[in-house]
Amino acid sequence: MRALLVLCLAPAVAHADKKIQDLTPGYDREHTACVSQSAGMQKIATGTAALAKTAPEAERPELDKAAAALAKGTVAFGEYCTELGGLVTFLKDSATVAYKTVEREIDTRATKVSKLRREAKKQTDELQPLTRKMIPRIMAVRSVVAERDKRTTVKFPSGRSVDFPVMAGTWRAASSATGDSVEYADKDSKIVISTRQVAGACDDHRSAIPKGDVTEVDAKPAAWAVKYVQKETSGAHAVVMACVATGAKSVLATGDLTPPTAALADTLPALVLRMAAAFKP
Repeated sequence: MRALLVLCLAPAVAHADKKIQDLTPGYDREHTACVSQSAGMQKIATGTAALAKTAPEAERPELDKAAAALAKGTVAFGEYCTELGGLVTFLKDSATVAYKTVEREIDTRATKVSKLRREAKKQTDELQPLTRKMIPRIMAVRSVVAERDKRTTVKFPSGRSVDFPVMAGTWRAASSATGDSVEYADKDSKIVISTRQVAGACDDHRSAIPKGDVTEVDAKPAAWAVKYVQKETSGAHAVVMACVATGAKSVLATGDLTPPTAALADTLPALVLRMAAAFKP
């Protein structure tokens, strides 16, 4: 009689387990897709926020608004993915128990996932025109950055050499008895960076820093570095100055970019510091 009871119960338990096992793959695939889409949305939101920080002042309010909307959509999608992931984990952990014993918990979780799925889809549909608009702009900036990261080695007559970004224009090198200089020009911008060796410590040359609206720059390996915008009748220039100690002497490096909003504006401090660090007496 006892053996017969076990045989009668076995099919019911197997059927219950199969129901959980049948539910799991669908939710698992949905969770994988959700995580992938959430990561994509996060990249767009982050890219838009980065655009807002570097965009011309007139464009910033619109980009800030777009970044906030995309961030809100990312949060909604993230909540959906998190709840969905919890359901998948629960199903996998319950794979060997009878369905009836966890049916209420599964239904509760599935109902919550369904609600969050609808909300996430609504947010995605509403944001779709915005994402379509922002993706090309973000990709264009990434393309510029990728090109900027490509390097070309510029060799100076002095024998020194420095790596500079590969750009549309050409880097032209020159040397004198006291230092090196490099010029770059294209249809949109012009850069001049020069180095010269001077007597004394870098602190002795802080007087070279002009008065006014000057910003300190992360100076490694320089003793100090600053940046500012110099306004002239011919137009504004972005200027970076740095000083690197070389034993008992120092190397002063100056970079000048016209216009100050050109593509290499953020990179100019690093280029000036690279020139200064490469100076070997």
